Amino acid sequence: MKLFILVAAAALSATIAVAAPLPQPDCGAGATGETREGVPAVGIWFGGDLAAWQPPPCTGWAARPFTVLVETAGETNLSGSTADILDRLGRISDLTTIQYWSTTRGRWRGLIPDAAALSSDDPDDRRAADFTAQELTTAEHFFWQKENTPLGAVTYRLSIRQADDTTVIVDMANARAARATIFSRLPPGHHEFLYVFRRDNDGRWRIYALMRTGNGPNPIAATGRKSYGNRAVALFRYLAGDATDGAPPLFP
Repeated sequence: MKLFILVAAAALSATIAVAAPLPQPDCGAGATGETREGVPAVGIWFGGDLAAWQPPPCTGWAARPFTVLVETAGETNLSGSTADILDRLGRISDLTTIQYWSTTRGRWRGLIPDAAALSSDDPDDRRAADFTAQELTTAEHFFWQKENTPLGAVTYRLSIRQADDTTVIVDMANARAARATIFSRLPPGHHEFLYVFRRDNDGRWRIYALMRTGNGPNPIAATGRKSYGNRAVALFRYLAGDATDGAPPLFP
């Protein structure tokens, strides 16, 4: 099985979409290049690569030093309503189903072993149920997850900036300080995500995602390029409603 996956990945590599040289200034409102369903374009930059980069206004982000920036964009087969998108975003407990390709272990691995919706930013204040689509549009919400990343356990703040028939924009960031490495911690708001869902003319949704983490360049971070990429693809496939381990890894 492993040999089949690696051979298939090699065959796919010639058609994988390549991300733009710089993050898109319109947050995915325009074309995202030659992407295919389930195969997003991925761009990965490190703090030293974009030292003078200014986040475009569509992100709502302030300019600051960062360690890693990952952009993911592509088309999906999703054709449901805006409420369907919000419902998927609110099912926090389903995050535990996400699988990503671990390059160090050479196998598919769970990305988030545990996750829960919260009633506050206290990780012990777990709700009995996930968020409903209607709840997500009324206020910002919090959830907790244990990640198979250097951050470990993180409490996130999630808010829906826009939700209409053609566009859903989601902001997400760590609500509390999070562990960056054994020796350092990330302040609140320094591990942040932007997700933009836009409906194409054919009724299907495209997804644009941007992740920024860290508080300054770190040369060690570049060693994890494949890991950042595979985790981003896993999240994209999950949001697109695809099997997260059902395709060859983008970064074998």
